[in-house]
Amino acid sequence: MYLIEVIPLIRIPANGPQILSYYFNQNLKVGSVIEITINHRQAQAIVISSLPLTDRKMILKKSSYQIKKANKLLFENPQVTRYQLKIASWISKNYYSPLGISLATILPSFFGKKKYDLSDTVIDTTVHSSTDTERTNSYKSVIAPAKEILQSLLPDINEHIKNTGQILILVPDSTISTYYYNELGNLGFDPIQISSQIKNKEFFEKWKNISSGNAQIIIGTRTAIFSPFNNLGLVIIEDSSNEMYKSDMTPKYRATDLALEVARLNNADVVIADQIPDIESYFKSINLGIRMVRKEIKNSNPIKLVDMVPERLQDNLSMFSSELKSEIIQTVNNGGKVLIFAPRRGYASLYICSNCGQATNCPNCDIVMRVHKHSQYMLNCHHCGLIKEVPKFCPNCQSGNMRPAGYPGSQKIYDELLRYIEFGQLKKTPILILDSDVVKNDTETEEIIKEVVKPWPIILIATAMILSHRYNLNFDLIGVTSIDALSNFSDFKTEEKLLITLNKLLDFNPRKCLLQTSKIESRINAVIDKQDVLEFYNEELQDRKLLFYPPFSRIVKLIYKTNDRAKSLSALRLLSEKLKMAIAQNKLEKQIVLKDNFAEYGYRENNYFVSVLILKCAQDYTDIRGLLRYVPNDWSIDIDPNSIT
Repeated sequence: MYLIEVIPLIRIPANGPQILSYYFNQNLKVGSVIEITINHRQAQAIVISSLPLTDRKMILKKSSYQIKKANKLLFENPQVTRYQLKIASWISKNYYSPLGISLATILPSFFGKKKYDLSDTVIDTTVHSSTDTERTNSYKSVIAPAKEILQSLLPDINEHIKNTGQILILVPDSTISTYYYNELGNLGFDPIQISSQIKNKEFFEKWKNISSGNAQIIIGTRTAIFSPFNNLGLVIIEDSSNEMYKSDMTPKYRATDLALEVARLNNADVVIADQIPDIESYFKSINLGIRMVRKEIKNSNPIKLVDMVPERLQDNLSMFSSELKSEIIQTVNNGGKVLIFAPRRGYASLYICSNCGQATNCPNCDIVMRVHKHSQYMLNCHHCGLIKEVPKFCPNCQSGNMRPAGYPGSQKIYDELLRYIEFGQLKKTPILILDSDVVKNDTETEEIIKEVVKPWPIILIATAMILSHRYNLNFDLIGVTSIDALSNFSDFKTEEKLLITLNKLLDFNPRKCLLQTSKIESRINAVIDKQDVLEFYNEELQDRKLLFYPPFSRIVKLIYKTNDRAKSLSALRLLSEKLKMAIAQNKLEKQIVLKDNFAEYGYRENNYFVSVLILKCAQDYTDIRGLLRYVPNDWSIDIDPNSIT
């Protein structure tokens, strides 16, 4: 009889034991798979050790719980490598997630199915022995426009192909993945694509090709990081600040950080490829000696800010300034292409009473409902998905003077442009919308993109979805109806994200880029006008150091949801006090800051009351897990979240 230790592939509370012990009647290899019973249900579990029972008798006598026998052996030959166990352990440790869920996340979708035996792909773990040696791999950042970024990466790609090393190109979405796949294929390479969308049979074949070393260039989204690399030599991270890299499901890992750990484990070189660095990348380049290679941009600055206040004073109530309207008409008349970047989908951001100013809120959430236009105006909650008719009378003052207001969405922009055509101000030209209301899948998106590239004038109204197509699309004119709508968020990264978005718009190589604003004197508009991003970054770093925000700290976001408001507030205050005591008792005031100004209220989302606590932890503080032991199991933990709001 043998005593085996296993990692169950199920969720166990993070502050509970993650490795369990069972009896079994034969010696098992590390990485083999068994079935166990836990809490009256069957689950797969991965074996991590197996010892004769005689070697463990003393420990068993001291054990405070009864050890059960495992149900049965599912795969005798190892299906999981020690390398994969290290990756799962890193995710669990860094994001305080259950080890079993972390391991299940990195395993392929076909794992555990009898016809997909992975034993042939479990390579010798000595391939990854570099984890125990001093890191010698190189790290650099390449800054270049989207259409030139691949050319900037080719020297590194060719060098590693020549040395027969594998290359991982990590991208934020499938559109960019397809771009790299096609472009590298046209250059004579033979890349493969990995994503969570591929079928099991195809995925299994690609998995074997990667494990055998036959596949040299692997391109993919987050799923590609978990590939069974064989001599990985280079990791390229494209658009490193993209929020798509952050998983919104437990474990809430950030793929870019995980990719750096994968590179370290494989002793691979790292290249960060961006059109503009984010603040944290810039900070690393000047403080950690990371080499930044910047491609010189030859074209002049096409950006111009348009002040909308004088337009209103001249009774121009249109969403378009006279200058942007004139440029749209001129560009279309000259056979050019126009991109109108919409800050919102739908018709308008508010439905208000003109009498008292009351906006219509979602009955399930503490947010205003957005106006959408079908055959008539409808209200749509972008959080819970509730759709309802617009009210005929104001619930506050009973006035019947209700109307759409706020920032215009893509539907309202479309209606305005259509009126220009109907009134003969704009010649007849195709007007298309690209947002998540209009397109529901990649096929519909591609149909719109095919129309855009045809050799005639067109106007495309698009939300941020269009940014993934900046690698192979051009527009003669770009207009942003309101950059204020893009910075109307209470988050410390808001202005940084706005600058990154605007720089991505410039990748479409516009002749002119007109940005409308009603806050011409704001700090961020001064930065945009001068295009001095680095000066802004230096000022922002001073502010973040003072306020203890990243890159000078790590953010931990604690979230509690319940349908009972009193319970929500009680849980929030209780945890807040518990954490304050822990910080004080351990003398961590200089290393951890608890932001608990949320503690007096909870907001509502989809009929749940949501309470939030924010911890700011010093970068050199290594025992975040120790502090998070005080957090109850029914709280959600998000380390390094995309936003603190």
